Amino acid sequence: MDNYSFRGISGIELGHLSAAMIRQMQAERHYDLVVMHYGANVLFKPELTDYSWYERPMTKVLDSLRQDLSGTSFLIIGTADKSYRKADKYITAPGVEALLKVQHDMAAEHGTAYWNLFAAMGGEGSMVKWVEGDTVMANKDYTHFNRTGAAKVGALLYKALMNEYRLAQQ
Repeated sequence: MDNYSFRGISGIELGHLSAAMIRQMQAERHYDLVVMHYGANVLFKPELTDYSWYERPMTKVLDSLRQDLSGTSFLIIGTADKSYRKADKYITAPGVEALLKVQHDMAAEHGTAYWNLFAAMGGEGSMVKWVEGDTVMANKDYTHFNRTGAAKVGALLYKALMNEYRLAQQ
């Protein structure tokens, strides 16, 4: 398993990787699955709901990676909940639902697996619960998971993958 985690990126930046480099990586270490999870850095303006600026270049990134990593499966993980302060309380950013739609539609158009992290967390207002609950699972920025939350997300993803695997075996 490799993790190409870059702080502060939206995923669009992967479009700058050369096809030759991607193919060389695939030749040296064949990737069976590429998991793409972006969202927090795309939601930098919480009330923005038009993500066409993100969809167009991210579609090109996905097309390019799928071409250069032939025989590799892809999983797009929809964004987590992200809350921001409005008036006197934290609420889910309006952009979350709009971004999820773009991510889901991209996955559907490419025949790529999709997992809705927002829904798995509990949907609307879940980040507030993860930050302020009895078991704190996210940071006070109402965006990033802490160690406990990251472990919970990992367990939720594992369970979802195993459920799909079991269904495929039937």
